[in-house]
Amino acid sequence: MNFTVKVKKKICLIIVYFIIGCFTVAKSDNLNSKSQVLSHQEYGAYGQPFTLPKLGYEAIGIETTVLKPKPLPNYLSAIGKIESVPSRQYFVHSVANGHITKVLVVLGQYVHTGDVLVEYESPDINELSSSLILNKQGIEAQIQQLETNFQDEIKEASAQVDLAKQNFERDNVLFKEKIGSQKSLQTSKAYLEISESKYKVALEKRDLTLKAMHTKLQLTLEPIIQKLKLLGASDSTINKIIQSQNPIAKIVLKSPANGDIIFQNATCGQSISPGVRLFVICNEKEVWASANINENDIAKINLNDKVEAFVNSYPDIKFTGKIVFLNHDLDPQTRTLSVRALLNNDQEILRPEMFTNLKIYLHKPIYSLIVPTDAVVERNGHSYAFTLDKGIFQSVRVQTGQMFQDNIEIKAGIQPNTTIVTKGAFQLLANVLKTQGFAELFNQPTEGDRAYDKDEIADQVASHENNWLSIILYLVCLILGSIIGGYVVQVKLKATSQQPQSQESIVKSSDKLNNK
Repeated sequence: MNFTVKVKKKICLIIVYFIIGCFTVAKSDNLNSKSQVLSHQEYGAYGQPFTLPKLGYEAIGIETTVLKPKPLPNYLSAIGKIESVPSRQYFVHSVANGHITKVLVVLGQYVHTGDVLVEYESPDINELSSSLILNKQGIEAQIQQLETNFQDEIKEASAQVDLAKQNFERDNVLFKEKIGSQKSLQTSKAYLEISESKYKVALEKRDLTLKAMHTKLQLTLEPIIQKLKLLGASDSTINKIIQSQNPIAKIVLKSPANGDIIFQNATCGQSISPGVRLFVICNEKEVWASANINENDIAKINLNDKVEAFVNSYPDIKFTGKIVFLNHDLDPQTRTLSVRALLNNDQEILRPEMFTNLKIYLHKPIYSLIVPTDAVVERNGHSYAFTLDKGIFQSVRVQTGQMFQDNIEIKAGIQPNTTIVTKGAFQLLANVLKTQGFAELFNQPTEGDRAYDKDEIADQVASHENNWLSIILYLVCLILGSIIGGYVVQVKLKATSQQPQSQESIVKSSDKLNNK
């Protein structure tokens, strides 16, 4: 008898679990279907229009305004990242083999144009220096020999001219005194002219020959000097080599620009070769700020638009610049356009990889619908507002844009000159949800009751939408109850089947004893 009662209780408990689970699943499906109806609407009017009693209107504290297009703040906001300008990074390296004898700077040091970074010696430069000295000495010796030869030749021609002049003067005197003949005078005159001509030829020959030799000297030494300059030898170093006649020279590497040394690969005694980078000098007086602009805002910006930048590290400092680059192609994944601004960084406090907030100022004002942020409420990932026309409220799904402090831009869903609720939108959303079958999530307001608390309603909505946890709990209880109930039934049945057998054996044993 007791066993039968217990089995009946187990069966009743299983049936109760099953009914509760089915009811909960059905209710959840109903709520989810209604939620899906809420989340698959286009922008514009949503749901049925409704009205409020006068006391409810006053209790909520409804405030409205007529939407008019207003000029947006004359800038676009974007998040950017600081980058170094590649054209302001300078790489210093040796163009000749050698070894460093002295390092005059350290990593992070600020250097100026022309500052010496390192000194080094190079066998390539020493070989060219020797060639320069030898060629110069050889050609200058030839010039000196030619000058000596021409000097003797010119002296001889000059002596002949002097002699011809004396003969001509003597014959001229004799002819005037009618002692000498006219033929003698003409002969001496011709000899004088020939002597003078030879003298001039000798001078011109000397000048031309020496000029040619100097040209040869220049043409011979100039390529060597240019090679030395390409290998890093300065004019003062080359002049020192020529004057001292010493081919062993120390070459210096100088800074090509003002800036900080951000990379150094040079130590005393280090062997160097052409192409090995020894220093990187970066001038960060100007830096880039790269950002991505939404596709809808591309038409608003142009090259040379003014830019202001702010970084979290220095919130009180404003960095100015302008747009210098607009990418040609959109990013197919994010549907944004890459832009780049050149910022003034005189204090050199902006560092690469810093994040920055950019304000890109626009040339033309852009008009749009702007409402207080309290006029827009969120539901299932969508934005809603409420319009009012002749005492009738209508919920509207809207597309929002930029936020400006306590205001937000409306891009779609509401037309200009529409009356919109600016205060009490959340309470109106509660009313819409109740008309859609969500009344159990809210307390029905009565006259004199306070307006719904926004956080309280949001908590109730969240708890209702998360009822799948209770569904799982009921299902688990149902399954566990079924398993335990089945197990108990099997145990009881087995026990009852064994009990009659034991009783029969006892009776048989007692009969045998009685017979005996």
